[in-house]
Amino acid sequence: ERGKHAAVGLRYRLDGKFNRIICDEYARTCQTARRIAGNIPVETDNGLEPWDIGDISGTEKTPTRKREFDRRYVEYPDAVPAGGESLNVFLGRWKPVYEKYLRESRTDNILLVIHGSNMGAVLSKFKPAPLQGSITQKPGTVLIVGNDGVPKFLPSASRIARPSAWR
Repeated sequence: ERGKHAAVGLRYRLDGKFNRIICDEYARTCQTARRIAGNIPVETDNGLEPWDIGDISGTEKTPTRKREFDRRYVEYPDAVPAGGESLNVFLGRWKPVYEKYLRESRTDNILLVIHGSNMGAVLSKFKPAPLQGSITQKPGTVLIVGNDGVPKFLPSASRIARPSAWR
């Protein structure tokens, strides 16, 4: 319920600032995008899908499991979680999609509603980095792809800021 209100709050803060809002085809991401979009049509692009971590997806994320996950799949980015894809495959799949939207942002104001793994990839400049650390964004954060080519992350409860790693 709190997430629904946060998305509607973003709609009012971003009203009139974007002519395109894009998300993947996951139901929850689409719901969030629609709440933010208001009257703007929401586009979907399966290229925005998060890192597919296969059988690990949906398991409880305890501190021990997070460390073990990073040890197995981030330190060894070619390692493939059962039923999923390697970090390097994900980064190779996501980077050209992101760069496409950067190019398109020269003429459009674009808001991407994406997952934490996608945001972490942008913040780490598409190099393997632990997903649970300083690059992790709060749930409900959206990525603004602006005309200046600099990604901006907007948490549902704070103002637009450039990631400190890109200053």
